[in-house]
Amino acid sequence: MYPDPYQTPASGTPDTSGHEGDSASPYAAAPAGGPASPYAAAPTGGPVSPYAAAPGRPRFFPSDPYRAELARACGTEQKLLRRRCSWAGWATLASLILLQIFYTMCYLVLPAAENSAGYYFEVTFAYTAGFSLAAILLARALHMPLNAALPMQKTGVLTAVAAVLFGSAACNLANYPANIVATLLESAGLSGSVPSYQVDSSPLACVMLVVSSCVVPALVEEFLFRGVILRSLMRFGTGFAIVASSLLFALMHGNISQIVFAFPLGLLFAYLIVRTGNLWITIAIHFINNLLSSLYLILAAVYGTAAADLYSIVFPIVLWVLGGLSLVVLLVRTRGSFFRLSPPRTLLDNSAKLSAFVLNPGVLLFLAYTIFFCVVLPDSGMSAENQLTSQSPKGAPTAEPLSPHSGGNAARCGRRGLTPMGGPFPRAAGSIRGGGRALHA
Repeated sequence: MYPDPYQTPASGTPDTSGHEGDSASPYAAAPAGGPASPYAAAPTGGPVSPYAAAPGRPRFFPSDPYRAELARACGTEQKLLRRRCSWAGWATLASLILLQIFYTMCYLVLPAAENSAGYYFEVTFAYTAGFSLAAILLARALHMPLNAALPMQKTGVLTAVAAVLFGSAACNLANYPANIVATLLESAGLSGSVPSYQVDSSPLACVMLVVSSCVVPALVEEFLFRGVILRSLMRFGTGFAIVASSLLFALMHGNISQIVFAFPLGLLFAYLIVRTGNLWITIAIHFINNLLSSLYLILAAVYGTAAADLYSIVFPIVLWVLGGLSLVVLLVRTRGSFFRLSPPRTLLDNSAKLSAFVLNPGVLLFLAYTIFFCVVLPDSGMSAENQLTSQSPKGAPTAEPLSPHSGGNAARCGRRGLTPMGGPFPRAAGSIRGGGRALHA
């Protein structure tokens, strides 16, 4: 039987270690008349020893090998987290750069009129190729298998439908606080200009608009941010992984007004992935959120603004009712534990995680890139919506705005108090009751 290294045996206690003749413990009480041990407990009423243990916890000494081992383990864990965060920052930045490269190649080979069916086809190809390639390269760099990057756990039909409806309603409600913050930022001159664009009334252009603004972003953005990035950071704490991946997702949009809206949506999407383990659920929510916004422009282009205004009044009410009922279903099926996260199983505290997330080359460069385009050059914007439209040379042909019923989209949005919002490529803006914005994620 080995002695407990954290206990100081009382004077006169027989040695039960089984190692008779060994030297006395360096932490044992000093013999009577001898020099006092520097680690001995302070006498009653005297100062408390700096090495005294707290109640219920072991005492650590300066030369404790366990403390040194714990420090080494924490250092190794922090280095791993910093490396993964750096890769995530590089991948997010690479997705935007690759998007521009692929779109430029498409435009040089086959120039298309802006906002036409051909234009949206080129954007669809560039977006799919750029973000998918960035996600695949990040997964390879992290040695992450495909089944880990694409969580597809079996989820009950009722739970999946309830999660999708609840998430869609929450996305719509997020418009209101985002609009308030965006208005305040605009009044202070900090939001920059959110690009506006037009939509062709031809059926093919409307279909390609839905594909490029709703289908593709829901697939590739969820694959990159809620698939690879979120899953790679979950070993360092679920809450940390949710916040970190959502922050990168929001900053990727490249405009302060869009960031304000995209960050809470990223938190919601990541949380639903953690709770359900099924990426298809957040893909469906992402698609519905963008589709509801794009439908306003399509309805206005095809049927006129009267139909679009009626749609913008009816659909939020229906969505909120369905979302409230879905939330009740989720709470009942999970017995009230739907909003509970498991405690983190990591050696790092929050300050160490924050340091590892920010202080690395990939995230620092991506943050510098974001700040430059959001603050220094707010009118140009770093989002690919600005960058893609700026690729077209002056004098290039432009698709006809909307339809003869309603005139240009920019003028229509100006009268209604709407601002077309987009991620990293041209997207439409819808309307929510009260003249707010329906934003894209």
